[in-house]
Amino acid sequence: MQQRPRVSLPQFQLYLMSEPSAVPVLRLGLVVPKRQVRRAVGRNLIKRWARVLVREHADTLLALNPGHSVDLLVRIRAPLPTDRAHRRASFDILRAGFSRLVR
Repeated sequence: MQQRPRVSLPQFQLYLMSEPSAVPVLRLGLVVPKRQVRRAVGRNLIKRWARVLVREHADTLLALNPGHSVDLLVRIRAPLPTDRAHRRASFDILRAGFSRLVR
């Protein structure tokens, strides 16, 4: 399994791995520990954000390594802010991380 360098952000880490496959598949792994995000609402929000961004970048992620299955891992590094304005900023940071990953 080939692993590309990870993208480290203040609150997130993104890993992209690929392996040869006859049928290319995109899989998403999420690590959102209770220690970092105490409330289930916050954990579900992060998972929803990641799924939205994977849908947006699915074609690009699969095109990075033609003939390979792609595994993407999103890991939380720091607690999520509680107010809406900073949460929106966290989503924008995650979106920028996805953009850096597919470049």
